[in-house]
Formats: sequence, C-alpha cells, structure tokens
Amino acid sequence: MQGLTPAPIDFAWLVFPFRTAEGWGLVDTGFSDPAMAERFKLTEFTPPARLLERLGVRPEEITDLILTHGHWDHAGDLAAFPRARVWMSQAELEDMRLRLSDESWVDGYRREDLEQLDKVEAAGRLRLIKGTTTVRPGVEVVVMGGHTAGCLAVRLGKTVLATDNAYLFRNLSERRPIGKAARLGGEDALSRLLEMGPSLIPGHDPELIRRYPSVAEDVVKLP
Repeated sequence: MQGLTPAPIDFAWLVFPFRTAEGWGLVDTGFSDPAMAERFKLTEFTPPARLLERLGVRPEEITDLILTHGHWDHAGDLAAFPRARVWMSQAELEDMRLRLSDESWVDGYRREDLEQLDKVEAAGRLRLIKGTTTVRPGVEVVVMGGHTAGCLAVRLGKTVLATDNAYLFRNLSERRPIGKAARLGGEDALSRLLEMGPSLIPGHDPELIRRYPSVAEDVVKLP
C-alpha cells in the first residue's frame, strides 16, 4: 500500500500588538530576514516594523515585548525594538542556551537570536518569568511548556493567545496538539489552554485575517 501524502496547510506568520493605558506593547517580534521567508516558502512577507507603521506605531514606542518562545519566527527581530522590556520564560532561555551551546541552528532556534537576547540582558531589559506573571494591568503571561520548554500563553483582557500550542483553530476545536509537542507535554498544555476560556486565538491561522475586522492592510482587530 502506498503512503498518503498530507494535504498542504496554509499558515500565517503573525505578531500581536496591544495597547493599554501604559502605551504600546507587542507579543512576539516575528522576523525580518528575507532568506528565512524564502526558506520556508512564504508567499507574502512584510517585516513586523512595517506592519506597525500601518497602525501609526514606531518600534521605539513598544515598551513591553513578550516573547512566547525563542523560535526564529517569534524572536527573530529583537534589534528592531531597542526600548522594550523583553519578557520570556526562564525555562525557555535556559533551553535555548543548552541547545545552542554547540550549534548555530537547532529545532527552530538560531544562535543569532540568542545573541540578541544576551544583548538585551546586558542592557538590563530582560525580564524572566516563572509560572504566571502580570506584565502590566490587563496583560498576563502563563508558562505552559508543550510546544517548547517554556512556551507562553498570553491573556490580553478576555482574549487568550494560545501561541504555538495551537497553530490553527482546528487544533483547538479538535483538541489536537501539534506535532512534536504532543510527545512533550503538548496535550497537557492544550488542555490547560482550553480551561482559560472560549476566546482562544491560535498562533498561525490565516483565518484570523478573514475572521476579524480589518484596521489596515494585513492588520485586524481581535476581540
């Protein structure tokens, strides 16, 4: 019997700006490397700073930056946000350092992103998280694990960003952990996410762009 070829699935590469009384913040930096866009066959590629410009926001206005995890497409443009306090889980940073001790690339982590994190730490802008932490009123982060050693979920008001513990809405509706995470505690992380309420937003679903109201090109407003 011949094996079945999986059907292709469309992905979106997303960042999540937010605003409170304390000003602008951002969940994940995305990346700004055209070579990586080509490597992963992105058909459209807009650096995050340019997307923020469409909201009238300069990178220097981002004062809190939450990294859900250290993969290249979530932590790949740290240098673009020179004033931000950077929040990530301690477990994630420790795992990045361990994995990249003898490698320049491993399982989605890049040495150059770790080097940028080291610069942020040296500048006194790094905030390491254990458990549940309030970044600012109305913005809470929870260390979930699953997808990576220290992958975060982010609560923005009533909305919860599942990040990469659920790539797509179907991961949530079908209670289906993604790939390797299913063997690394991802099922438990997904169950904990589903307990956080109904307003869950997955990390890579292009349906987000179609489902929610547009406020600028390729920018939508979440509930």
